[in-house]
Amino acid sequence: GRPVVVLPDGHHLLGYAEITLDQLRAERFVMMRAGYLMHRWVHRALGPDLPPITQTTDGAEMGKALVVDGLGITVLPDYSVHGDPLHRAGLLDTRPVADDHTVVRLILRERRTEQAPLPVREFQATLVARAEEYAAGSGSVVPDDLAPIRAI
Repeated sequence: GRPVVVLPDGHHLLGYAEITLDQLRAERFVMMRAGYLMHRWVHRALGPDLPPITQTTDGAEMGKALVVDGLGITVLPDYSVHGDPLHRAGLLDTRPVADDHTVVRLILRERRTEQAPLPVREFQATLVARAEEYAAGSGSVVPDDLAPIRAI
């Protein structure tokens, strides 16, 4: 996937096709906590000139909820927003970051020596199916070193 700016319905930045880093810096911001990939991305992309941080949160689900509640905007991988119930309901939308070509990968690892419990296998199958849908819809390809994606 790609990092995208997550905006609540009606936000003035939805009028832009892409969001610049300067536009991002000017907005109230919901930051993922230290240790999260998007926390590192924000620090690398914006350097020491961060936007005003209103909240720090653990994970995409709470980040999206805080955006919908109007506490600020955030940056998340597109695959964690597109198709989400809040996105489908029109409560939030995304815009790409101008001139950013970062690729975000979610890697699923499994043990070959043990049989995983049924709920874990079902979750794995769901992740693989979503990855295949994502790749088909975006034209993304799985790098050779991560292929093949296989159903569980």
